[in-house]
Amino acid sequence: MSLDEDGRIKTPEECFVEAFRPSRVNGSIQKLAAEEPKRGGPWQESKAPSWYIQRLVEKYDRQWFEWEPETLWATIEKDFGTNLSELARNKINAAKLIYLTDAFWKDWNIFEKVAQAFSGHIPDFFTIEPPSPGEMAWAVGEASYMRPSIPFSEEVAAYAMAACKDAGLVLFPEELGFAQQQPLGSLAKDVRAAWNMIKDLEEIEVQESEIGVNLIRLQAIQVYVEEMADDR
Repeated sequence: MSLDEDGRIKTPEECFVEAFRPSRVNGSIQKLAAEEPKRGGPWQESKAPSWYIQRLVEKYDRQWFEWEPETLWATIEKDFGTNLSELARNKINAAKLIYLTDAFWKDWNIFEKVAQAFSGHIPDFFTIEPPSPGEMAWAVGEASYMRPSIPFSEEVAAYAMAACKDAGLVLFPEELGFAQQQPLGSLAKDVRAAWNMIKDLEEIEVQESEIGVNLIRLQAIQVYVEEMADDR
């Protein structure tokens, strides 16, 4: 249980934000650098957030949800013989938030930072840093894998839609369908029809056209999400 300066219990969202505060070393406001692990093993590999959560729940049930981060890291080092990298800690902190609150589905800022952490980046709460459509799709898929069937708020949908449009998508990947503007325009319908025909193929050949460009983008997102899911 974490308390603020007034003795009030911090919310999970506040703890999440605090976990990604800039390093206090020398008063620096730069992002935290990944720590060099003491030992190797699967805990130091590039695992999906759900991989870490499954191991922690198997070992400690849900008790660890109430531990301070420093207590958790020290306990993992003692029990598993590894000092987690900063990137691994980020994934655990973000996944913990998924289990404890609905903020990922309701708050665009939390949605953004969780997506950054899930994709192996160190979130910076002092800047807006939109994830790529692939990173958002992976975060949504991973969050739904851990806690399915939670609806997204209008503000998160609007944020994801803007990010996808900025990336040049007219048809969004399935994971981001909640953000797709309806009804579909004629180009989006054509892309959807073509995508449904080829999305299960390992390799695709497309013409240089608006439809072809969008198909290539969708395939790149699909490949990224599948590769990330392999680390579960």
